[in-house]
Amino acid sequence: MTIVQINGLRKSSDAHWNDSRIAYWGIGETISGNGTQRGYFINKHTDGGTDRRTFDAHLTTAGSNTTLEGTFAFTGGTGKFNGRTGARRKSGRPAPPLWVEHDLE
Repeated sequence: MTIVQINGLRKSSDAHWNDSRIAYWGIGETISGNGTQRGYFINKHTDGGTDRRTFDAHLTTAGSNTTLEGTFAFTGGTGKFNGRTGARRKSGRPAPPLWVEHDLE
């Protein structure tokens, strides 16, 4: 079992996400590099708005490559994210040592 915490500044080619701050907390269960990760996070955007989400994902490791795929659901927000609902399938991979890259589907 692992506890995951990520805090930091996002860099993105999408102006809505570039320079937003993320705070991400989760619990992971892995055996031989494969398992699950669940938790929640909040993004604080440069315009002052926030979006809150939960996630439930599967972690897979093959050699030195790790991927995270799962469902990320909106749980609330402020500003342009006020009233937003829904969920998305998402996949991503950690890029050592401290970066996480994600692609939304």
